[in-house]
Amino acid sequence: MSDLRESAERIARMGRFPTPADNRKLACEKAVARLQERPIGSLMETEPWDDFLHRIGVI
Repeated sequence: MSDLRESAERIARMGRFPTPADNRKLACEKAVARLQERPIGSLMETEPWDDFLHRIGVI
């Protein structure tokens, strides 16, 4: 158990890794950053049910 504790303490001393610059981020990380800036609820579009069915070709 002491080996596990020593490993945990060594990892805790490492601290956090620095965040990469914007030009080094993955596309999914950039998308998450853009979505975090939006207010909650702005992502939902209200579309009438009939319009949705027409759009997907059911009606």
